[in-house]
Amino acid sequence: MADNKQLPDELRHLREEARAQMLAHEDNDLPRPTRIQLQLALGPHLESPNIPPFAIAGVGLTRRTNLCALVVEKVRPIWERHYPDPPAVEAIEDMLRLARERLRQEITEDEALDGRSQLVGPLQNYITEPEEKQPGLSAGEAAQNLVHTAVYDEDVEQPELLDADLDPTAWDCAFWGACAWGGAIPGQDGWDQEAYKEYWLWYLDEAIPEAWASMPEVGT
Repeated sequence: MADNKQLPDELRHLREEARAQMLAHEDNDLPRPTRIQLQLALGPHLESPNIPPFAIAGVGLTRRTNLCALVVEKVRPIWERHYPDPPAVEAIEDMLRLARERLRQEITEDEALDGRSQLVGPLQNYITEPEEKQPGLSAGEAAQNLVHTAVYDEDVEQPELLDADLDPTAWDCAFWGACAWGGAIPGQDGWDQEAYKEYWLWYLDEAIPEAWASMPEVGT
């Protein structure tokens, strides 16, 4: 586990405030505006002026992508429990590989997105799956979102909006991970609030510091 003392003051204070906010929330939610503040504190959010606006490589993009990768690794067993047979069982590892390769610029943005489509398509076909498969589907959504983050960075537009204000296609990797760990989308059948809280505590106490420590504090 990364040492919280190594966090810069701004990020450490944001993390402490976010932790208190989440514990005080009636659903133990970590709201999207707070998540965006934490994500931006990991480093500069650099976007190409070109179309499409692919992310520009830097410590911010790398840390945020690594944060998503930690989420995906955490919920990976949930996907594999629900979809144990090949080729589906290999999808999470494929998304992790694509994200790593994109960060190292071993593949182009288009190649990463083409690979991501191998999971996006099946997820769309799983829309008729029974409710008990929801944790697995949420883990899959987190994984395809990881590749999206490696290509475009996190979506920090309209930071005042809550997850409930967005179409589910706009939910971030962290929230999909929370849905997977919590057993369902908050408020739906099967949702476990204690597990949901446990996930956000892990995200704040372990994942954020580890993501910060994944890149030295130099450059942009």
